[in-house]
Amino acid sequence: MEKNKVFILDVENTHVLPFLYYYRKLGYKVFAGGSTRFPVGFFSKFAQLKIRIPHLEMIEKKEKIRNFIKFVKETCKKYDINLVLSFSERMTKPLIEHKEELDIIDIFPSITSYEILYDKSLLKKYLEKIGIRNFIIPKSFDGYNNVLFPCVVKPNIGGGGMYISICNDRTELIKSIRKIELAGRKPIIEEYIPFEDRFAMNVLVDRNYRIKRVITRKIKSEKEMLKIIHELEKFFRRIKYFGFASPQFLLKENKLYLTEINPRLSAVLFGTDFDINFPEAFHEAIVEKRNIKKKFIFMPKNFSWRNSMLHFMIYRKKYRDYLPLLIWVYQYFKGITKDTIKLIFSSEYRKWRKIFESIRSDVK
Repeated sequence: MEKNKVFILDVENTHVLPFLYYYRKLGYKVFAGGSTRFPVGFFSKFAQLKIRIPHLEMIEKKEKIRNFIKFVKETCKKYDINLVLSFSERMTKPLIEHKEELDIIDIFPSITSYEILYDKSLLKKYLEKIGIRNFIIPKSFDGYNNVLFPCVVKPNIGGGGMYISICNDRTELIKSIRKIELAGRKPIIEEYIPFEDRFAMNVLVDRNYRIKRVITRKIKSEKEMLKIIHELEKFFRRIKYFGFASPQFLLKENKLYLTEINPRLSAVLFGTDFDINFPEAFHEAIVEKRNIKKKFIFMPKNFSWRNSMLHFMIYRKKYRDYLPLLIWVYQYFKGITKDTIKLIFSSEYRKWRKIFESIRSDVK
């Protein structure tokens, strides 16, 4: 079996694009797997073979999961692939559960540690059990009794804000709980926190459970941010988790509340710039099991990750890969206007790039 072939799943996700580039540059033959109508990664020049894969939801029937695993197994056997990367819970969890059936490199944590991040109710129990000093876990309520309104109701499994609601009375609470239960999930009832800001960390944890990469906004002083990172590292070591993770925080009155830790990267195109290079760090630390140096990057507090167009222009400029940006615009906007095309491909980019470069932080 050759060592220079990689099957990258979830190419609908924009942050997969730098991984396609990295592995192609490394000399791998890159196979891209997508299940939606317009997987952005299919339009990258670095994806050499595009494969339509079975679609999975966060909670899926066993038969569909079996079909997915069978498809991955047969595809890997057909093309002699021994490295498979996944960037979403809906595909990563089945791969971990059935990794013994797949003749691929084991780059995954245990299913026990993964499920602690995957299931928000388990995460809360573990964090409350070990005790946290540098951030706060929102208070939970059991059932309908003793609930303080307003409260937040969210599912134990899921992402993107789906099924999350703020309830102001018992009637709204019952309605929200039923909606979550009908979706096959368990409801979590938490105190409502009228936050002033919210932010995410994106981290890479190596096989020895040490945090080696961090990129986030500097919401607090650097000293305080490092304390938070250290406490998160202790938690990952305790549950024996490695790989990507994205802790999500709320800020209220200078206090940080941890709401969840996603077992994946979040936001747009991490690894494209900022000198963080997640694809290289992942390959060296997780695939090759090498010891890499720490690199923590703290962006300014007022930096916005939401400027997706800027991220894509940077990607286009750095990798000279044009189609993904156009497909993304087509997918998320109602058609492509002449003005949009001019913005993407004109000298206007230089102005945005200059502004962007001026706010980059130093590597820590």
